[in-house]
Amino acid sequence: MIEKTQKLAKTAALSIVIFTVTMGCIASQYKLGPGDNLRIGVWGHEDLKTETIVRPDGMISFPLIGDCSVRGLTPQELAADLELRLATYIKRPAVTVSVQQFRQIQVQVLGEVARPGQYNLIATSKASQAIAAAGGLLGDRAAATASLTRQGKTIPFAVDKPGQGEDLSLEDGDLIHVPTKPQVTVLGEVARPGLYLIDKGTRLSELLAQAGGTTSLADQGQAQLIRKGQGIPLTRAHFSGQSKLELLDKDTLFLPPMPQIVLRGEVAKPGTYRLPVGTTVFTALALAGDLTEKADPKQITLSRQGKTQILDLTAGGGEIQLLSDDRLEIPRGRREVLVLGQVRTPGAYLLPPLSSVLDAIALAGGTTDKAQTEKIRIYSKGDLDAEKVLALGQDRLLFEGELRVNPALGEGDIVFVPESRRLDWMKLGTVLGVFRILQEIFIGK
Repeated sequence: MIEKTQKLAKTAALSIVIFTVTMGCIASQYKLGPGDNLRIGVWGHEDLKTETIVRPDGMISFPLIGDCSVRGLTPQELAADLELRLATYIKRPAVTVSVQQFRQIQVQVLGEVARPGQYNLIATSKASQAIAAAGGLLGDRAAATASLTRQGKTIPFAVDKPGQGEDLSLEDGDLIHVPTKPQVTVLGEVARPGLYLIDKGTRLSELLAQAGGTTSLADQGQAQLIRKGQGIPLTRAHFSGQSKLELLDKDTLFLPPMPQIVLRGEVAKPGTYRLPVGTTVFTALALAGDLTEKADPKQITLSRQGKTQILDLTAGGGEIQLLSDDRLEIPRGRREVLVLGQVRTPGAYLLPPLSSVLDAIALAGGTTDKAQTEKIRIYSKGDLDAEKVLALGQDRLLFEGELRVNPALGEGDIVFVPESRRLDWMKLGTVLGVFRILQEIFIGK
């Protein structure tokens, strides 16, 4: 307990010494002015000891000398002046001058401080002390540079780095203004659109980080920085932080969404897609999984602002750049047809538009030897009740007659080639030949 008391006593004593030295240093550099309370003494002459207040005209009165001006003098300079004047009356006078109470000055502190207003401060006060008297800076809003206005002149000074740089001395009537940080607006496809306060020198990439970054729908290729009503196009360098463009107060960053494109019909994944401006038809189709086998690449319909256009992908149509709200309709070009019965490879086949029955049979490898080409059956759209019998051949010769007998097929049609029931003379001859041989063998015995 005793040790703790001794430590506290030493600390208190040290604080007093530091305070005394500090005030002594301030007083030695202090410029006297109206309102200062001075104590003046002359060594060996108690009758000359005087305590006086500097008058509004900057003058004081002192015995033997009368009025003398002290405005703008330090205490040491005033002591030297008095010694010079008293030398006429006193041999080698030694004068001491101390400031008993410093005069006060009125200073206004406005802007981004906790308690803006007018403050009475001692004349030795610095700008940082005035800001402290006003409750300090509003950290999230205060700009890094404030200004001091004195007799119509403005002096900027830094407030964001305490202890660094010059701490301005104040005078009566000074005005300190701490402005708000630059304010910018972020709109469009960012995580947190809104108003943001930024530091001087902030770049676009840093602002985007504050706003939570861009969304997956943002079209950075169409982003703009709007400054004083003029749009500034932005590039990858701006978003990566490589550009040296710095944001200014009242700038607006706009990140539009990627255009909405609708793909329907014969694509692997039809639907609505958000694609960057300038995306080509080819790219859009690739993102949608490309065309299906049934798609007609020469008859794609592009709908744009109430107008339609037919695109042929085989003739440059895929290079057209898409705009917002464009619609692509990919029609079915190939028809799926079933070819069954007496063909070499029965199955389902995709046929180009206007393909005929014979085209379907050809894709199936042609007919077998057992095919009955005089009674080929067609079932429209797979409907077994909608049978049509065609005579597209005679014996083993396929298609004899007019073209109208070989109609074009539609989606879902079924082609059935029946088996022939006629006598096969070659097979019969072979059987009879074998029978005769067997007869000779057995009868001959």
